[in-house]
Amino acid sequence: MSQESLIEKLERALSAAEEHRGHRSTVRDGVVAWLSNAETSGDRGQLEFLLDQDRVDDVVDAFYQVIPFGTGGRRGAVGIGPNRINPQTVCSSVQGHCQYLASRFPGEALSVVIAYDVRVFRDARRIYDAQQPLSVRGLSSRDFAEMAAEVYAGNGVTVHLLARDRDTWLSTPELSFAIRYLHASGGLNLSASHNPPDDNGAKVYNHHGGQEIPPFDEHLSMKWNV
Repeated sequence: MSQESLIEKLERALSAAEEHRGHRSTVRDGVVAWLSNAETSGDRGQLEFLLDQDRVDDVVDAFYQVIPFGTGGRRGAVGIGPNRINPQTVCSSVQGHCQYLASRFPGEALSVVIAYDVRVFRDARRIYDAQQPLSVRGLSSRDFAEMAAEVYAGNGVTVHLLARDRDTWLSTPELSFAIRYLHASGGLNLSASHNPPDDNGAKVYNHHGGQEIPPFDEHLSMKWNV
């Protein structure tokens, strides 16, 4: 199915479901943008699969909004679309953190510590078609950590990240200690705490090794959502 045919099928499904009509343009534009990106265009087959299964609710939920800023950052299901955790939402979050750090510590040399847990996306909920390409398949917290490191480095922020090794990770208490010990400007934890295994998140820590409190969390949220 061509992209044009897929979009037409999506619009018909959205029009047929009264509860989704208010999100029609947002979801359509989100899907078009997703499929126009070279890194995620291969997910077209997955979207076709969801529509063929009459699972328009899943498509709407994945595309009707950008995953919101919650307690200390973003956390939720890994998947395709702006309302899921994936390379696009993680990297845009890190870019927002870079902008926040630059405004919080103007003129200072910036550095961060990145932590990550052992999560690997396996599609345990069986949302997607196992026989087709999927841009987030097999992504681990370590993968997200390396993506984040590249964004920080691109913004001139020094990154402290453990060397790649399948048996190494950095826990939350170790992250807090490392931030203080290294006198870092902040930190990032790629984890979803107690959430199910297929969830993940990007949670920000301040230079004290804790999560931001008012009014700084509000300032961070504004940068995060630009």
